[in-house]
Amino acid sequence: MKKIFIPFFIFQIFIFNFQYLISQTSLEWTEISENVPASLPEGDFTDVHFIGDEGWITFNEQNGSNGIILYTDNAGISFSVQTLDEVPNVIEMVNPEIGFVGCASGNIYFTSNGGELWKIISGSMDANIFGISVLADPPVGYVCGEDGWIAKFDTNQLLTLQKPFGGWFNIIDLYDIDFPKDTTEGWVCGESTIGHYNIGTWDSLTAPYCYIYYGLSFLDGTRTGWCTGGQGTFMTPEIVHTTDGLSWVLQQQPLIDQWLYDVFFLNQDMGWSVGMYILATTDGGAGWVKEAESFGNIWNAVHAVDQSAVYVVGNHKRILKKELVISIDEISSSLLLDVFPNPCSDITHIRYSRDPLIIGEQVIVDLYRSSGRKIKRILSEEKMQGENEMEIDMTNLPSGVYYMRIQVGKNAISKKIVKL
Repeated sequence: MKKIFIPFFIFQIFIFNFQYLISQTSLEWTEISENVPASLPEGDFTDVHFIGDEGWITFNEQNGSNGIILYTDNAGISFSVQTLDEVPNVIEMVNPEIGFVGCASGNIYFTSNGGELWKIISGSMDANIFGISVLADPPVGYVCGEDGWIAKFDTNQLLTLQKPFGGWFNIIDLYDIDFPKDTTEGWVCGESTIGHYNIGTWDSLTAPYCYIYYGLSFLDGTRTGWCTGGQGTFMTPEIVHTTDGLSWVLQQQPLIDQWLYDVFFLNQDMGWSVGMYILATTDGGAGWVKEAESFGNIWNAVHAVDQSAVYVVGNHKRILKKELVISIDEISSSLLLDVFPNPCSDITHIRYSRDPLIIGEQVIVDLYRSSGRKIKRILSEEKMQGENEMEIDMTNLPSGVYYMRIQVGKNAISKKIVKL
């Protein structure tokens, strides 16, 4: 995941990688800013990263002498405050335990316990960090930032520091960076620049002219990517696309009048982009539509979670969330699900099994309304050892049609439940 913070304007996109056996649609955006602790001073959220229901949000103001990261373990229903020694700009988590933060000072922080403790790594880029990209095994990453600096780091120290673009009379800022495959190939973008890294060497690529490229997103393990920015006094937005990592083409310009500051694609079709607008695409960026038009703000970062929700954060401590919902006719060739009694009055039971059996896979059980909106998560744990049975209490729910959904690994199945 990659996110950048540009003072006053930030734009970022996220997309969901639907590598599941189900069909999906989406609901409307809702604001969850009221769940932010009231003790936070005035300021703006600059970056966001979610893994399942766990999320981390960076904040551009100090609380006393501490920098602030908001943390949630329940999909934004409530937030707690994590602290570090300085203000964070961008964040990327490798998994729920391991993550990195880049700061305006050029320092990088590391956590191995989900953010309970953030410790500074040795060495500094000595320039404002705008973009970050981290690979998981072993944890190693890159940051980019002010005056064209790029640094490579691991959990202990900066490994390399270089300025591959521009010169003494042509100093450029770099705003986003992405290493979607491994440490031998990556991309960076900035002022009139898209750069490519291959086996130790950075080269500037030829791309449609854009005054500033702010946001960059590649599909994991591929050379397919998107880059967003803008140009001109009329703030014309630009979106460019590549399928080989080298040749970039201009996509259809969105019908808006503001630059785009970041982009993220989850698969080759679906993505979101934010700035003063929130844009969405379902055809790989060939066409974009405006969303959440009633929520006026400057939106600085966006992140999507598979099968769950999209989160957007921005100025004035505001957070938007858009839940994803499943189709009614969800089936699976390897999962079996039975609901009884059905119809039910107050209590029903579900019995589920997996064929073939895979011990230790994560099992997620959710209850949805007939509209597809999720009511609650009933179970999320490793619990797939043969046939399982659960009691579901529907006492406090009104009469109507509901859907129970079981997800095990990349397989999912849903069944209709009628509450009398």
